Amino acid sequence: MIHHTLLPEDEIKSLRREYRIRLIIISLFFISLAIFIGILSLFPAYMAAYSPETWEFAKTEEVQINKQVVSTADMRKELAVSQQMIQKISASENGNIDYSGLIQNILSYRSEQIFINSMEISRSAGTSTSAEVLIIGKADSRESLIDFKKSLEVEKTFRNIDLPVSDLAKSKDIKFSLRVTAASPAQIMPK
Repeated sequence: MIHHTLLPEDEIKSLRREYRIRLIIISLFFISLAIFIGILSLFPAYMAAYSPETWEFAKTEEVQINKQVVSTADMRKELAVSQQMIQKISASENGNIDYSGLIQNILSYRSEQIFINSMEISRSAGTSTSAEVLIIGKADSRESLIDFKKSLEVEKTFRNIDLPVSDLAKSKDIKFSLRVTAASPAQIMPK
């Protein structure tokens, strides 16, 4: 402040007021400059965060579109496979074999001591009217396995039942493979 001056008191008050106004203006200028610099310093960080975000959104949309296309293609493949299976399983007038009826017929002769793990059905070579079934399983005893084979031999729809002699070597817990040749489709009906 001005202590000893020759200026009149009104001039000193005016100078002090102008000094304070200039101090406030300069302070506000530096504050606004600091805010402006702060905003400018946030802009690169915003751009750095915005670019990957838009890239990730675009990538997510692309994955969703591809997923829809892939899922549609997968559905068509599964539908084609299902349609082939239905054609193989269902019987028709043109000599197809009723596979489900054949399986039910074989299972109807199975006793509680016979456990069937798998059945593989294939057409006999050179014919369209018979099927060959490979039955793989486990029998509790030799007698139960022989009874199962004999009961299948009695059935008219089966022409040939082949049980390897090696499967009868053990007397208990016998793992077996039985080959059954089925007759014509008209005769293959569940019991």
